[in-house]
Amino acid sequence: MSDAKDLDDVRLSEARHLQSLESILSLDRALAAIPQDAAIEAILATVNSHLKQALNLQAIAFFLVNPNDLAYELAFADPPEEKPALSHATDQAIEDGTFGWALKRNQALIQMAEDSRQFVLHPLTTQRSTIGMLAALAHPDSNASSSSLVFLSVILAKVALSIENRLLHAELRTHNRRLEQAVAQLRDSECRLTTILEKMPVGVTMVDKQGVILWSNEALKNMIGAASEEEVVSRRCADAICGSGMDCVPGTQVEREREIVRKDGKDLSVLLSTHKIEVGGIERSLCIFFDITRRRRLEADLNRAHKLEAVGQLAAGIAHEINTPAQFVGDSLQFLSSSFGDVISLTARYREALARLAADPQHAGIAQEVRQAEETADLAYVEREAPAAFDRARDGMARIAAIVSAMKEFAHPDQREKAPADLNRALRTTLVIARNEYKYVAEVETDFGDIPAVRCHVGDINQVFLNLIVNSAHAISDVVKGKDAKGKIHVRTRHDGDQVSIEISDTGCGIPEAIRERIFDPFFTTKEVGKGSGQGLAIARAIVVNKHGGSITFDSEIGRGTTFRILIPITGAEVAPES
Repeated sequence: MSDAKDLDDVRLSEARHLQSLESILSLDRALAAIPQDAAIEAILATVNSHLKQALNLQAIAFFLVNPNDLAYELAFADPPEEKPALSHATDQAIEDGTFGWALKRNQALIQMAEDSRQFVLHPLTTQRSTIGMLAALAHPDSNASSSSLVFLSVILAKVALSIENRLLHAELRTHNRRLEQAVAQLRDSECRLTTILEKMPVGVTMVDKQGVILWSNEALKNMIGAASEEEVVSRRCADAICGSGMDCVPGTQVEREREIVRKDGKDLSVLLSTHKIEVGGIERSLCIFFDITRRRRLEADLNRAHKLEAVGQLAAGIAHEINTPAQFVGDSLQFLSSSFGDVISLTARYREALARLAADPQHAGIAQEVRQAEETADLAYVEREAPAAFDRARDGMARIAAIVSAMKEFAHPDQREKAPADLNRALRTTLVIARNEYKYVAEVETDFGDIPAVRCHVGDINQVFLNLIVNSAHAISDVVKGKDAKGKIHVRTRHDGDQVSIEISDTGCGIPEAIRERIFDPFFTTKEVGKGSGQGLAIARAIVVNKHGGSITFDSEIGRGTTFRILIPITGAEVAPES
């Protein structure tokens, strides 16, 4: 009878083991079916159903635990109404130390709860760390056998491992997201840096110790006129850029001006700044090329402007000095002219007296001597030509006075603020000043309309008029050179609504179609070296458009001439300063 009972116990034990094994395998399959990115609650819900079925537990709660300070957080509870009882029993286990005892020993603990049910604690532990704690309530009559506790340990070990995997996957996903964001930011930063380096208006290149170019930006290739990267990269800086056969002394930090030769053979003035850098622990040199060709031209023009300013001040001073003696000479000429008329009148009376004297034989010889003296002095010629000579002298002095007055007015320093000005008078003054430029090649016709005073910087406007008149004279000169003929410069002013219109026309050679869009560009000129700097029209446009809010346009016909038309607001439009 005893043997039969033992056999039944063995069979029962084997059945329980098989049931436990089947539960474990079933749980494995259920856990494997849960997606990797599923929440931990999904794992706990699956484990909950298996545990209740296998161990006949009434309530189950899972806590995520920090083993360092025993702080816990409820992650799952079923059924919900048992949550207060589970939390209370767990708090009590923490207070009496059994919670910490189970964690430290990684062992199951079964004790009576206040409601006489069995309270089960079992840690969720992996080889790496303790993740949480199972808290369960079982019927008071439940039999917690050793096999059921082993089954519980195996199940919870799998649960702990599954939760740890989920946490690691979540951490990995977070890390991957951060890494992707960091890579994206790095790419954006690299893209921005590359764009800045490529588009910045200075040439940048990196060379090694041997002076071989490792990289260069687009601006540098454009600066030297290279058509492709192969013309620059992997070549010595001295050959590809400087064209001098001399390297830029890699590894040193210098800043100097030098001349380089473009691929088209033109010289380029640059400021070369070389800096020692390290890239990946390897010593390199960063060479920065600033194109200073325009700056040098501006410096030359500025020096020329300073000289012209000095000449203008000197001319104004000379004009002032000439003015006083010219007045003396003019006054003296006026005195001599009127006095000569009186002398001629007196001479006529003398001749009448001489005629009476000649009738007296006693004094006939004296009269003859006087007549002989008149013939020797050619007094008749002097009487005939002297008045015309006085007139010519007075006209010459008047012209000197006009030139002096025009010089003084033209050279007068401009006011800081705009002021009303008579542009007709300004044009007359400028025509006097520029006469030496056009008098041998052109006749000037003026058609000055009735125009109001214009608020402007009249000194600057004078400069515009002078530049256009000189250009017209040069254009006519190219046409009449070698011919016994003169061209015409026509100056016309009109009142045009709220503006004043000034037209300066010439019968010169005209402006070719191919260059009409460039004639206002700084330094652009078709004149021979020494005759023009290419700044006249650029300055004129800057003064009219940028400084006075007006406009300057032109019409031109090859072989017939050009007409420039300037419109200037009468009230002096306020223009925002150039950035």
